[in-house]
Amino acid sequence: MRFLIKLNVNKNKYGNILPMNYQYELSSTIYKILFSASEEYAKWLHDNGYRQIDSGKTFKMFNFSRLYIPQSKVIKGSDRIVILSQEVSFYISFLPDIGTEKFITGIFSNRIFNLGDSKSKVAFEVLGVEAEPSPLYNEEMECYSLSPIVISKKDENGYKKYLSPHDCMYEDALEIGLKSKYEAFYGNKLNFKIKFELLTEPKSSLVTIKSGTPEETKVRGYNYSFKIKAPVEIQKVIYEAGIGELCSQGFGCVKVK
Repeated sequence: MRFLIKLNVNKNKYGNILPMNYQYELSSTIYKILFSASEEYAKWLHDNGYRQIDSGKTFKMFNFSRLYIPQSKVIKGSDRIVILSQEVSFYISFLPDIGTEKFITGIFSNRIFNLGDSKSKVAFEVLGVEAEPSPLYNEEMECYSLSPIVISKKDENGYKKYLSPHDCMYEDALEIGLKSKYEAFYGNKLNFKIKFELLTEPKSSLVTIKSGTPEETKVRGYNYSFKIKAPVEIQKVIYEAGIGELCSQGFGCVKVK
């Protein structure tokens, strides 16, 4: 289930300058909001049949986009964005259905939070939470990314290599990830093959996580439009839980054309 979170920019509190690499901070804020209602969150997961696959790997089963900022400008020679619009928004999606609308609307409504770092930050107030209608799922669908799609593979030395959508291993890696998510959530296996086709030239995006800290890492993803053929159950997983890796950290969020 997908929601549009509308935010007011409180420019009077800290200003309107946001770091370009705000993804980790937005992810942390969402986690704090979810776990602030710990009992309700645990019940919600239980009611929706959350599962872990045999390997012990877990999936959070939610996904979110980058902020949609209608008007902004980049400060030349810096890593800062000036938010010129009064309102911004982002999408957040959850694979579970049971009780999701009531739960998410309840915990996000009227929230106040800050995004940024020691150099600059922006205060936001939640103006509204709107449930989005689900798309009509078909075995073949066209989508475009709302946040970079990440696929990686370890090389022979154990170093992580981020794959371009043009890489010959990319389609197989997407398929493996989707099978794992399906199994983790539904508790059973689904045998299928996907057919992946690029519709636009991918644009590389290097995102810094935990910028300016000893844990700083860089993640490379790609933004593009694509066509994918898969069972309708998998199309739902793609739309609600994201495609690729690190989806619960705000990567791999897509919209159906």
